Amino acid sequence: MRAHLVRRLVHARRGQHLNRSALAAMPSSASAWHVATPWVNARAPLATNLAAAASCRRAFSTDIDARIAAENKSLQARDMEKSDPDGAMALYREVLKDYAKLRDAYVGLGDYANARDVLERAVAIEERAYGRDHPTVALTLTTLGCAYVDSGDHAKAREVMVRALAIFEREFGRDSTFVATTLTNLGIAYGYLGDQAKKRDMLERALPIQEREYGRDSTQVATTLTNLGNAHSQLGDHAKAQHMLERALAIFEREYGRNHTNVARALNGLGCMYGALGDHAKAREVLVRALAIDEQAHGPDHPSTKQTKENLANVQADLEFPLRAAAKRGDVDAMTQLLDEGAKVNVTIQNGQTPLYIACEQGQIDAARLLLDKGAEIDRANEQGATPLLVTCAYGHVDAARLLLEKGAEVDRADKNGQTPLYIACQKGHVDAARLLLDKGAAADRANKNGVTPLWTACYCGQVDAVRLLLDKGAAVDRASEDRGTPLHVACHQGHVDVARLLLDKGTEVNRVGKDGATPLYLACQNGHVDAVRLLLEKGAEVDRAEKQGATPLFITCQQGQVDAARLLLDNDAEVDRAAEDGRTPLWTACYEGHVDAARLLLDNGAAVDRAQKQGA
Repeated sequence: MRAHLVRRLVHARRGQHLNRSALAAMPSSASAWHVATPWVNARAPLATNLAAAASCRRAFSTDIDARIAAENKSLQARDMEKSDPDGAMALYREVLKDYAKLRDAYVGLGDYANARDVLERAVAIEERAYGRDHPTVALTLTTLGCAYVDSGDHAKAREVMVRALAIFEREFGRDSTFVATTLTNLGIAYGYLGDQAKKRDMLERALPIQEREYGRDSTQVATTLTNLGNAHSQLGDHAKAQHMLERALAIFEREYGRNHTNVARALNGLGCMYGALGDHAKAREVLVRALAIDEQAHGPDHPSTKQTKENLANVQADLEFPLRAAAKRGDVDAMTQLLDEGAKVNVTIQNGQTPLYIACEQGQIDAARLLLDKGAEIDRANEQGATPLLVTCAYGHVDAARLLLEKGAEVDRADKNGQTPLYIACQKGHVDAARLLLDKGAAADRANKNGVTPLWTACYCGQVDAVRLLLDKGAAVDRASEDRGTPLHVACHQGHVDVARLLLDKGTEVNRVGKDGATPLYLACQNGHVDAVRLLLEKGAEVDRAEKQGATPLFITCQQGQVDAARLLLDNDAEVDRAAEDGRTPLWTACYEGHVDAARLLLDNGAAVDRAQKQGA
């Protein structure tokens, strides 16, 4: 019976299995996780060429029997935990070792979503085997954070890496190599979240540790130098950026030769930095070289290749449009000369962007002021309908936003998707920009074309300070989107507990249902967000409130295998045999999905073992 459940589960959820690296393999695959270019962050994949990726694909496609065997080992280990703890631990280690190969195959194929799912399962089994604060758990949390970055969930990446960092610091001290590697990964996550200063701080702390442990000319140090150089470039310290990037390039070329993907990453950083300094010929030279490496290693359609092409296109555009280039770097003298010589102040270039748009995007306030004084159209939008004010708020450039508003920019001018500057500022968590907009009369509840308000998107993204600001300014706490419920619904769906608490304290309806009848509690249970479930129950959520198909929160937790959430519901008197409209009980769906722990929990709480659904099964 158990083997049948596992085999069916593997076929139904292909690839969602456990994986483990040895503790000594602490993401020293720095080339896979750490390198980012300043304009478009990009990192080399684990498989560094097309042949390696093809090999990963072949290994993955023939591994189904091994995955089934590993799942059976996992089930066997859980049964042995009390009777033979040493044997259970040995089996857990085997499972984690078996699925390390699967993780590597997913990453090699660029399938970061499945790599993330595998790693989440690995964390769960390691917490069960070793405890939540064991360094083995921290190791997998760090790798999981990298997978979150690659699948685009940068806030989640930051969350798990902060947790890993605390464990490593406690276990090994603040100057260990584990701490240094986690700091590097955490810095990358901060960079993706737009906090270049925090990225710089993390990497500057990591660098001396790595230099001491690996040597000043090691590839680990070169990887951190590349990322740190990019951070300095983004923050405008181009002298430091150039020194670090050129040092990294020399190390990579010596260790790997001139045509390695890590060399391309360092070249990308240098190219973007040269472009920011206005040395477009040098920028083009190094980016052309980087592109040749990427095309040879990855092919023309790989994300790294596309991103290098985009960086090169930006430099070429700068060569073709000197006023844009001068506005981008804030060179007021060059701009003045160009305008005096007849350059058109409102010339549009790629994507319909004007020089004013570019200056505001970069936060170049003096350049923006000059362009406005020379007659630049303040609300001239690009092809997507984004105005200079909107892009300024997207990057959190408060002084530039204040200048535009003082000069008469429309505070609520939306782009083609209906997103206002306030919407974008709240989505990105730029609270000072959002406060400025509200003080200038921005509509707190102006929704986009899908009915999504600034408050809703801030809740979705977990931007607690933006949520607090909007609520303090009178935003409608229960304003729902067209198809995804209220702000509380989405906060609970995403597991943002602090956001949910703010909404509840402001009087949002804890049992409000969405179009499908789902309550916030149901959505929190669906994704296993136990802290959100606990908060909602404390605030009076109805534990058995079902959605339109009759599925209760307990039903969905058991269907998804969310055992901790199910246990919490049962502790709060959830009805163990409450069936959906088709007669399926929580126990029935747990068995159907192969969730053994959920089935065991239900049986321990008195679930009817022979209760059939309406068709008799």
